[in-house]
Amino acid sequence: MNSTKKKIIQSAKIVLLTCGPDFSMRKVAENASISLGNLQYYFRTKKDLLSSLLISNLELYEREFEGFIQNNSMEGRELLQFGISRLLREETSPEEDEFDRFFTALTQKGGLSAEIRHTYYEKIYDMLYRFLREISPGSLDRDYHKSTSLLLPFLESYLLLHSHLGASEKELVEILTDTVWSILS
Repeated sequence: MNSTKKKIIQSAKIVLLTCGPDFSMRKVAENASISLGNLQYYFRTKKDLLSSLLISNLELYEREFEGFIQNNSMEGRELLQFGISRLLREETSPEEDEFDRFFTALTQKGGLSAEIRHTYYEKIYDMLYRFLREISPGSLDRDYHKSTSLLLPFLESYLLLHSHLGASEKELVEILTDTVWSILS
């Protein structure tokens, strides 16, 4: 990606965080100190720009995930427990929370195409599937959508229990690890 595109995407993130639903191409161009025409040379539409911003963010998560998998000497249940524990302790900055909130709002308003949302969720499922395959090779079938889609709601419901009912993190990690491990075994 060339430097102008990087600058535009960085400006788009800043504008999304500062303007929220009032995000516009004109505001991004002003923030990037380029003309609207120059911006539209790289990103014809607002949807194109938002899609690139989403993909850029997702690539960052993917690099972090790959680093986690490659730099880890744990295996099996121990790796699963560590991954769940890290997920529960994952603290995002207020900026990341705002970014996610505004992106969700724009998605619900139709700011992103169904194809881009599909690509985003496809990559999320793929990352989760690769993590689960790393933990227990051969335990999941090739239809990773089926395998991971069964686990995601389960994990999310336990995260809700943790946040709303005050379950201890240690207990929650043990319950989740035991349950997911029994599914994988």
